[in-house]
Amino acid sequence: MRVGIDVDWLAGPRRDGLFNHAAGLLAGLRAAGLAGRAALYTWNRRGAALPPAAAAAVAGFAVRDYRLPRRLYRARTWLGRLGRYARLDVFQTMTHAGFPPVPGRLNAYLVPDLTTVRVPACHTAAGRANWDRYLDAVRRHAGLVVTWTEHTRADVASYLNIPPERVVAVPLGCDPAFRPVPPAAAAPHLAALGLSFGRYLLAVGTVEPRKNHAALFRAYAALKARGAVAGVPLVVVGARGHGADDILADIDRLGLAADVRVAGFVESLPAVYSGAAALAYPSFYEGFGLPPLEAMACGCPVVASSATSLPEVVGGAGLLVDPDDADGLADALGAILS
Repeated sequence: MRVGIDVDWLAGPRRDGLFNHAAGLLAGLRAAGLAGRAALYTWNRRGAALPPAAAAAVAGFAVRDYRLPRRLYRARTWLGRLGRYARLDVFQTMTHAGFPPVPGRLNAYLVPDLTTVRVPACHTAAGRANWDRYLDAVRRHAGLVVTWTEHTRADVASYLNIPPERVVAVPLGCDPAFRPVPPAAAAPHLAALGLSFGRYLLAVGTVEPRKNHAALFRAYAALKARGAVAGVPLVVVGARGHGADDILADIDRLGLAADVRVAGFVESLPAVYSGAAALAYPSFYEGFGLPPLEAMACGCPVVASSATSLPEVVGGAGLLVDPDDADGLADALGAILS
């Protein structure tokens, strides 16, 4: 069997959930000795120009560029590449609507979530347009749709009008690196961030409206007013996404400049999870929600949203609160701290 996989997301600037999913899938195929059975495709990019983290993820695989010819004399070369693409038995598209479907093979599509449809205000107009094109391709061409949870599976089948038997939920796992890190081993990583083991609250995820940092900042302000977080800062880990500046401006508006630390991307995430008093993850909508799973794997207590897919991920192992209930979020975090 010849399998092609769209890895175009790896070539982008963001190391987010989709990046981690693609990198983890390739790591699993490599560990199973199947790297020689798969060809990876980027869209109009040069594989050699992949950023370092992406280059490490694709090591051992053949990386091919699906490049449209800009000059007529290059058409023969392009047709040769297209021939290899067309002879694949399966093609797994992750995010790029540009890869054309081919009759007679299994055209599989990943749909991580329907956030652009269910919570459109949390995305830019350009982002919604890109995903609209992608979802239209899924609706018209998918022989198989892969999701990460049963919630998203039902959502996809209903919204895209695809027979449920052609939609499969494959739950995510977390990298083996996510395991409890003892205080002595975590200390150097935490010291670099000015943190002490067990003495901070943590938020992990792209800073964007969907992740609901606004409710978290209000909850933290309420805890501060109760005197419940003295010497316990809130650490925000994650890339800055759409609307990040407005979201982070709440830190100053709520008088939390001395209490909230915006760390961005950190290399030592297992140590940071292990040292946290709790992870707060009050997201409005998730196709899966990997940070709560990673945190639990590191022994970190979790307070997460009760919405969409997160109850499947957290189960009975964490506290679940309504994402619109900042007071309930404060109560849950306060219960863990006390």
